[in-house]
Amino acid sequence: MVGQLTSRLSDDTMLMLSIVVSIVVGLGVTIMTNVFHFCIIALPMVFTLCVSGVITDSILTKAVPPSETGAMLGICATIQPLTRTIGPTIAGYLYRHYGVPSFGLFNIIVSVLLLMYLVNRQVKRNAGKNN
Repeated sequence: MVGQLTSRLSDDTMLMLSIVVSIVVGLGVTIMTNVFHFCIIALPMVFTLCVSGVITDSILTKAVPPSETGAMLGICATIQPLTRTIGPTIAGYLYRHYGVPSFGLFNIIVSVLLLMYLVNRQVKRNAGKNN
């Protein structure tokens, strides 16, 4: 599915789409009340995780010379274990002090900040091309 989307959309557009879907997932996590709701949220959550992982790897490997592609892929491969090390600590704190809806709120806050950064970068890049 990612291959079909990347043939039609640019990497930047795909990344922004993934972040928008992540915001929707965060909203869903915030308002979910049972396992059925989680099952509905799981599909777009998996989409977001897969697309953002593939697209960020693609963007990062395109940003370095071909001789450094292997090193960049190695760095990309270390991010997921790092996230799996730090994530449970943050999640445990959020769960204990604020409950399950805090996961969604945290996701929304981080995703909105990231989307604002990417849109701002895109606007600056387009303004630079017009000058």
